[in-house]
Amino acid sequence: MGLFESHGSLSCYYDKNNIRLDLVIALEEKDAKLTHWVKNRMGHGKVKVVKYSNNPGKNLSRYIIRSKITITNVWFDLFECYPLLTRNKSSYYCWVKESLIKKKIEEKKKFFRRTREYIQLDEKENPYILDWIVGFIEGDGSFYIARLSNGKSRAEFNISQKNEKFLLEEIGRIMGLSGKNKVSEKANDMCILTATSIKDIQAVVNYMCERDRVRLRGLKRIKFLLWLKELRRNPRYSGLKIPNRY
Repeated sequence: MGLFESHGSLSCYYDKNNIRLDLVIALEEKDAKLTHWVKNRMGHGKVKVVKYSNNPGKNLSRYIIRSKITITNVWFDLFECYPLLTRNKSSYYCWVKESLIKKKIEEKKKFFRRTREYIQLDEKENPYILDWIVGFIEGDGSFYIARLSNGKSRAEFNISQKNEKFLLEEIGRIMGLSGKNKVSEKANDMCILTATSIKDIQAVVNYMCERDRVRLRGLKRIKFLLWLKELRRNPRYSGLKIPNRY
């Protein structure tokens, strides 16, 4: 569900006087293994490689479902059991559901203004949120090493999302990141949760490597493993506790 919220979409439109549904998870072609994993895990849908409309030289691997029965009987049940946490995806789901009930596609802008409310994140009441975050990081998280002007390097972790400052603040709290100002607001309403201090890098490692936590599965897993490797050999992070296996 976290992966769907970072790189998924749900839409409806008229097709020969009937409301047609599309559910898609789109990733870069080099991460096609992950879209095939989703298809195999769910047991339905198709995976297709298509041209990326905003970049003709780039391809996307798209997991797509166009069966109204499958979307309403399987995915809608998942959305009810594991509520969507981003305001945008939550609004889209409510919009599609309302359109199906009324058999008339609601005017999107007016409907979204009525439904854009923050959803409270309570990991104790809803433990799925702990694994949901890993799926969200699979799509919108970054593990990288920044090269500083003094020639040294610094490990960084971030999650970016548009118009979701509250959500990112809650994710930072759940992951154990310190401070109240870890989320910065950039241009075009983009918000970024960032971890750079040694204490916060340790919190990220602890969270991702917690024994019962679901594991990254796509290219982000490789990037995370390389990130851990750099942490182990960088003297700056010699005091960190990093597990030998992930």
